[in-house]
Amino acid sequence: MSLGLRIEELRNSLHLSREQLAERIGIDARQIANYELYGAWPDPEKLIALIGGFGIEIHDLFDFTENRKCLRLSFEQRLVERRQRSGRGLRHKTERALE
Repeated sequence: MSLGLRIEELRNSLHLSREQLAERIGIDARQIANYELYGAWPDPEKLIALIGGFGIEIHDLFDFTENRKCLRLSFEQRLVERRQRSGRGLRHKTERALE
């Protein structure tokens, strides 16, 4: 899940409009829209303000489990591509270790 979608999800769970959230954390509502709709990333100070405005911890804002899964899939894909390029018929020991 993208950061923008997560911000929108948290905002909706608190039944806040973009304007209400922006007022709560002291930024412009257009910035909230930029985060949610256009993938803009808040600077560190605004990120801290968002976390405080939602009353959450940083790990609640970011889905580290999903990020780990994406990294693992990326790593596994690189292994498969490397094996295909080398023409190895047997699975590499690193691939077996991932199972």
